[in-house]
Amino acid sequence: MEYIKSQYSKMLTEAEYNRFILMAAILLIQGCVLTPIAGLLLEMNSTSMGISLVLAFATIVSNISQMSMKAVLPIFLLSVLANLILILIHLI
Repeated sequence: MEYIKSQYSKMLTEAEYNRFILMAAILLIQGCVLTPIAGLLLEMNSTSMGISLVLAFATIVSNISQMSMKAVLPIFLLSVLANLILILIHLI
């Protein structure tokens, strides 16, 4: 368990140096791939997109406000996970 924590801390330290590349990649994935696909599927099934939009805005705000990568990456991963679950639920 200690090894996993140290690797996670090391990864976050390295992520701070590549902040702008990661920010661009996160915004591209969130804004151009996940949110439109989830939105299209949710609207086709007459379901509200509230959860997907709140997670997209949380990701955008955390990136724009220059928060630490310790906060940005978990928010983004939560958003990706929630959008993938929504997509899978509506495809089944």
